[in-house]
Amino acid sequence: MHQDLDELTQRVIDRLKQLDVKTLEGFHVVLLPDFFLDHIVSLKGFDDVLVRMRRVYNRGGGNIPVDNQFLTSGGNAANTAKNLSKLGVSTHFIGKTDGLGGELIRFFLEKEGVDVAGVKTDGKLAKTVAVEFDGHNIMFSDPGSVADFGFDAFDDKDLEVIGS
Repeated sequence: MHQDLDELTQRVIDRLKQLDVKTLEGFHVVLLPDFFLDHIVSLKGFDDVLVRMRRVYNRGGGNIPVDNQFLTSGGNAANTAKNLSKLGVSTHFIGKTDGLGGELIRFFLEKEGVDVAGVKTDGKLAKTVAVEFDGHNIMFSDPGSVADFGFDAFDDKDLEVIGS
């Protein structure tokens, strides 16, 4: 199974190397609605971590020091917008979050060339804590405003961008 995945991965990489990035500049893509603030915690030794967690739990709580963790942008739409923009594609992100989420979207996406004018900040920030163990992850997510994002979230400017 890993061999099949390795072969597929190599075929995708070979195909991507054949792309002429200049041909992507004419594309216009609108992505929505999911932006998450991801907190990634990378740990080694799942069984060892479980033993340590059980000890902390049994004593009524406490801290397990972890030095390999970081905050980053998450959400399929947001990450796709960022990466397409890096390839020269005109990208627009439309979503709903809170004020902090709006600032984070500008920090992570706008600096990469993504148009974020369609971001509304009258909602709730979507957040995920992802605990990674030796290449596997367990995610704890609060979908925030992504959970109830619908057509009624669009304003006239959003519809114009989508239709152009």
